[in-house]
Amino acid sequence: INKNCSVDNLFSFLKYKIMTCDDLSQFVTVDDGIISRIKKNIYSCNSLDELINCVKTKRYTYNRIKRMFKDVEDVLTEVVMLDKDNSELIKIEYDTKKETRHAYDFILRTKSFSYYIKVVDNHSGYEICVNNSVKWQIRKSFNDESMNFVPDIEELMRMELPKEFDEKLPKKLYIIYPGARSLLRYINECEMEFVHPTTDVYGTNIITYSDLKENIDFIPREYDKKNKDKNTQLSLKI
Repeated sequence: INKNCSVDNLFSFLKYKIMTCDDLSQFVTVDDGIISRIKKNIYSCNSLDELINCVKTKRYTYNRIKRMFKDVEDVLTEVVMLDKDNSELIKIEYDTKKETRHAYDFILRTKSFSYYIKVVDNHSGYEICVNNSVKWQIRKSFNDESMNFVPDIEELMRMELPKEFDEKLPKKLYIIYPGARSLLRYINECEMEFVHPTTDVYGTNIITYSDLKENIDFIPREYDKKNKDKNTQLSLKI
């Protein structure tokens, strides 16, 4: 398969696989309710976006968000279990009736840090490019000029984090769920660089759920004693 081939160009193959597959439940995140909607609509759809629009409902959107929070909560709980005496996880409940989100979804307190965590739903797996502190573009490809931006990130980015009573260092963290083809940011009008879990992005860090699941040490639990002063300056930069 040509690596530069888009998802839409592969839709005819996907359509054939769905039409000829007897058991769609073998695929991750596909439940019985949505299987019937996929089977019902696949014959009349000619693109992936068209199929998604036919299949999605409020209930399935909620179920996906619920699954997303549960998966992230599970991996953050693993971080807590590494040092139970000095760690705790606080979940900020999602209002399902108003369908509203808070500035952050979790607070993870470790031995040295308090992480204010926002979970970003990127179920398409597209590339995310940080244009500036509050404009993160979602791109299907490097040449994608559509102005689609990650929603609901601005409040935490602009938020002044509270001083912790126990001298833990407050930090902002965004978790991209379940992942992204690549994470980039502009460093000037003409240059970009890859964003890694340790990259300081306007005073925050960005990591994909898939990377965090593979290595929970991407979330530091205590100061690096050799670089404590340097890390503290970096983390407080807004």
